[in-house]
Amino acid sequence: MDIPTNIEAEIKGKVSSGLYKSPEEVLDNAMQALESFEMKQKVDLGIEQLDRGESEAYDEAGLSKLKARIRKRGMECLENHPETA
Repeated sequence: MDIPTNIEAEIKGKVSSGLYKSPEEVLDNAMQALESFEMKQKVDLGIEQLDRGESEAYDEAGLSKLKARIRKRGMECLENHPETA
């Protein structure tokens, strides 16, 4: 993978400043920030859809299934990113 020179310089600068221990740590932090940004975009979209009335009603059984799916996805996120727990 080729990294543009300006990005590589930014990464080296972060490590040289002592803020990060390695280039990998800089990239890991950047990926976490990107994932958080993407999640916020999805949440914002969901809120917009709710505001437009684009939602589903759930009965108790459907709500239980939805909660289980949310828990499962949350646990998968924690397993993939234990440092955010």
